[in-house]
Parts: sequence; C-alpha cells; structure tokens
Amino acid sequence: HHYENVVVPELKSELTEALALRESELEKMIEELKCSARLKEGKLEKMIENLKSTVNEYEAEVVPQLEKQFQEISNKLAKKQNEVTQLGTELREKTNTYQTNADELQKTIIQLRENIAIKEEQCASAHEKIETLTVENKTMKTKLMDTENYYAKTVIP
Repeated sequence: HHYENVVVPELKSELTEALALRESELEKMIEELKCSARLKEGKLEKMIENLKSTVNEYEAEVVPQLEKQFQEISNKLAKKQNEVTQLGTELREKTNTYQTNADELQKTIIQLRENIAIKEEQCASAHEKIETLTVENKTMKTKLMDTENYYAKTVIP
C-alpha cells in the first residue's frame, strides 16, 4: 500500500514536472528554430530577388550584346569563307594555267631537242662534206701545181 499511496503519486508528480519542463524546453527550441528558419527564408528570398534582378539585367543588356557580337562574328566568318572560296577558285585557275603552260613548254622542249638532234646530224654531215671538199681541194691544188710545173717546164720555155 505504501507504493500505491506514496511512491507512485510522487513518481507521477516528478515525471509530470520533468515532462512539463522538457515540453517547455522543446517548445522554446521549436520557437528558436522557427525564428532561425524565418531569418534564413528572408535571406533566401533576398538572394532569389538578387538573382532575378541579375537574370533580368543579363536578359536586358548582356544577351543582346552577345547576340550582336555573335552576329558580327558570323558575318565576318561568312566573309572570310567567301574569300577562302574565291582564293581557292583563283588558285585552281592559276594551277590549271600553269599546268597548261608547263605542258606546252614540255612539248616545246621535246621539239627543240628533236631540232637540235637534226641540226647535229646536219652539222656532222656538213663537217664530212667540208673534210671531203678539203681533201678534194688539196688534190686539185696538187694537180694544179703539177700542171703549172709541167707547163712551166715544157710548154713555156
């Protein structure tokens, strides 16, 4: 009976007080957390507003500038591409002209070599004729001298 009448009620009372104290501490902690959450929420809302402002500024100023720069670069690139294409065409035309000229020069060189060979043959033939004529000339001179000597000895005295 002592437990039921004295100890149990005292334990109940102590537990009730401890629970009430603990509940009070928890409510205080909950209020502090709510206050902290409100502060953080305010900071986050301010950050979000700053980000929205930055995004709006970029959309209003930076993006159009970048689009303009991109368009300018695209135009320059297109011009350069046209120049490269034109230069490529000119290069092909000049290459074809040079190749045609080289082919014609090659034909001319072949003709000149053939003409040189013909001229060399003609020169060799001419040299042979000169040698033959020189020999004939010496022979004629000898005959002429012999004839002059003959007449000088026989006919003229």
